[in-house]
Amino acid sequence: MPFVWALVALMLVVVLAGSRISYLTKDNDRLSGNQIALLDSVKHYKTKAGKDAASVQALTLRVHEYEKLVPRQAAEIKALGIKLKRVETVAHTGTQMTVDASSPLRDTTIYAAAGVGRKGASETGVGADSCPDLLDGAQMSAKTFDWSNPWTRAKGVIIGDSVHLRIESSDTLLQVVYRVPYKFLFFRFGTKAIRQEVVLSDPNARITYTEYIRLVK
Repeated sequence: MPFVWALVALMLVVVLAGSRISYLTKDNDRLSGNQIALLDSVKHYKTKAGKDAASVQALTLRVHEYEKLVPRQAAEIKALGIKLKRVETVAHTGTQMTVDASSPLRDTTIYAAAGVGRKGASETGVGADSCPDLLDGAQMSAKTFDWSNPWTRAKGVIIGDSVHLRIESSDTLLQVVYRVPYKFLFFRFGTKAIRQEVVLSDPNARITYTEYIRLVK
């Protein structure tokens, strides 16, 4: 009987040791992947359609590592009322837009009442409410402009030596997260890394940075 209990205890030790070895192996793979991800800077490129795109390998962090390494992001998530242990992935992408444009100027009149149908207010969306010093019932000569492309619109009024602007911009960001398998000859197997591809639709915009973080238990 003691032999049986000893055998059971030995088997239990082997199982626990095997489980521990498996955990350490996976964690070592995770840390190795993170080292590669940190050394692998963001790759910027243009798609066949000429759109700006960026590629980056994912970081895989445990919750306590994430809180220590990226405290500001962690605080922002907590401010949303979300517990970090429930978070699966966090992605951040920074963009910058530069547009060189020109637009003809048109003469117009701004009325203090900014009434409906008044030329200055209705054409530009920037009317007498932008000129608090203009007395009720008064009017002032001005010039307007209105420029747009499929992603950005800029319109405004030039009064004296001041420009009153309204700029509206919209863009669509495509984010694709996919698995990169190991390669051996013609075979593909397992998961070597997780990568994120980000593409912007506005050709005038560019990606300044991007990151993708996976949180694991």
